Amino acid sequence: MREHAVSEEEEACSELKKQVENAWKDINQKLIFSEISKVIPRPVLTRILNLTRVTGFFYKNGDGQKKKGLNKKIQSMYEIQSSILTSKERKKRDRALHKEKGRESRKEDERIVNLSLSDSDISNRMRVILREANNTWAIGKKLGFSVHGDEEDVIEEIMRAEMQ
Repeated sequence: MREHAVSEEEEACSELKKQVENAWKDINQKLIFSEISKVIPRPVLTRILNLTRVTGFFYKNGDGQKKKGLNKKIQSMYEIQSSILTSKERKKRDRALHKEKGRESRKEDERIVNLSLSDSDISNRMRVILREANNTWAIGKKLGFSVHGDEEDVIEEIMRAEMQ
């Protein structure tokens, strides 16, 4: 490896990428050809796979909230400014930064308040969930699933199907 000017870090990164690719191949293989794919409806498995992909994407790219390299650059710019600015200019800059941080926290409070769900949002989400449940139930019927009895019996039957 040293002959081709490839560092150990690059070699480790390429090995990790290969392992991730192989893991995705295994996940897809198990989704299509395993015993579980015969029991659980395909749309449910597809949703699980999509959730896994999204989760992998978020973990691969960080949480999207903090960019550590950018924070280091900002900190170094702050230090450069501190060495150049007079004490009066530094105080003015620091007050402006302090005000800006206060505004950000108020904006965050406003976002949280705006995220509260209205009754129409809740009923709309309930309709969407009900529609998805009905579609899943219809697919289950086409695959030969049938459950008779009250709600507890249905839940127990679904749990047994998931365990198989």
